[in-house]
Amino acid sequence: MEQRKNPYIENFCRVLITKRETKLDEEALERMVESLYNFFENRLGRNLIAALPEERKEEFVALYEKGTRDLDEETVNRLFAEQEIDQAAVIKQTMQEVAELYFRNRPGEGVPPWVKS
Repeated sequence: MEQRKNPYIENFCRVLITKRETKLDEEALERMVESLYNFFENRLGRNLIAALPEERKEEFVALYEKGTRDLDEETVNRLFAEQEIDQAAVIKQTMQEVAELYFRNRPGEGVPPWVKS
């Protein structure tokens, strides 16, 4: 079963790549989108965990260290339930981080297009 993808995040990745890479064939573009999407998801997970209160963060780390690396949706929902995390702000922060890292590590200007010199 293929993992569900957020079309907005997938488009975000595609836009970043096409802003910098103009000579990619369709297959290479799709591989890069997939790679950047996976990086984004990883970064978002880290940022959401970092935004948890300390006791919830410790609980997550304990489950992870116990070998429960593929946490089911119910456990994740329980860990994040009733937490006052501004998820939109975390997603925005993650998008900025991913874009800045992507442009910093690509040839060219090294800054996202929205950053004014």
